[in-house]
Amino acid sequence: QNNLKINGITWLIILFFALQWMLPVCHEIEEAAHEEIVLKHHLKRSLNGPGKIIYLAQILRKYVLPLFTTGATLVLLLTNELSFQNIILNFLAISFILEADNVIAALFLSDEQKRMMQSAANDADGELSGAVRMAFFITRAQGFLCMFALILSINIAEKVVTNCEGFLFFLLHLIGF
Repeated sequence: QNNLKINGITWLIILFFALQWMLPVCHEIEEAAHEEIVLKHHLKRSLNGPGKIIYLAQILRKYVLPLFTTGATLVLLLTNELSFQNIILNFLAISFILEADNVIAALFLSDEQKRMMQSAANDADGELSGAVRMAFFITRAQGFLCMFALILSINIAEKVVTNCEGFLFFLLHLIGF
């Protein structure tokens, strides 16, 4: 029934908000890339087990989180009635969740802890500056890839999925499982 409600204006709104949604996704990937570089700099020549676990979490955050974010947005859009209000609120909800870690850090970290984090990033500044230029392109490419996957999935979901069990298989196949 949602497929019948999608017209040119609805696609324009989905495209506009998908572009807006892509910005926090790119920001999250960029943040993870920067933190990964800083962590790698401070773990050089070290056999720090917890540090390696955090490094692995950064890699998951950089590559897996965007796919799960795309899947969550797709589920929200396809399982709710496609109205302008729902489209806007669903994109905003996912964007809010992506930015929640930054809000929590701003609320709970003291100025001293923020300065300490900035100092750690400044120590790795030489490695960070070269990687930032490359990370800019890669994060935008990942963001556009997620956005195109989202729009393509919205477009073909009604044709591919005929019942709820098929929808779960469709989502798992979309994220590569």
